[in-house]
Amino acid sequence: MSDSNPNSPISSPVSESVRPRVPRTLIAFLAFYFFCTIVSNLFEGNVPALVLTGIIAIATWRTFQGSRSASRYLGGLFSLATLICMRSAYLNWSPSRETAVIALLTAVYMAVIVGYLFLSPSMRALYIQGDKEKWAGR
Repeated sequence: MSDSNPNSPISSPVSESVRPRVPRTLIAFLAFYFFCTIVSNLFEGNVPALVLTGIIAIATWRTFQGSRSASRYLGGLFSLATLICMRSAYLNWSPSRETAVIALLTAVYMAVIVGYLFLSPSMRALYIQGDKEKWAGR
């Protein structure tokens, strides 16, 4: 803990051993997600759904800047999407196995993004750095 500010976050050994940066794989996964979402919404003519995509994009941008609250919001949305895809795979297993497999692969894809957001050491170091920058001027 800092001597100058008793409310500053506690230093962590994770932040000293890992470089605080966004993993390139996470950037690629999220870029693919945004590409697929935007293209599918435009082809379907579902322009109002792009508002939700914009909100997710803002949360992603704030997460890349080190905001822990934005990462929890983004991780919560992707966790919910994972559960919905798993339920869809379960419900479609008997009528259409192909649809169920696609839903299951989508659930795995979303779960990988959630894993990166919550469990990646470099993302944790980025959140710690964001916390330090947030509390530095106070």
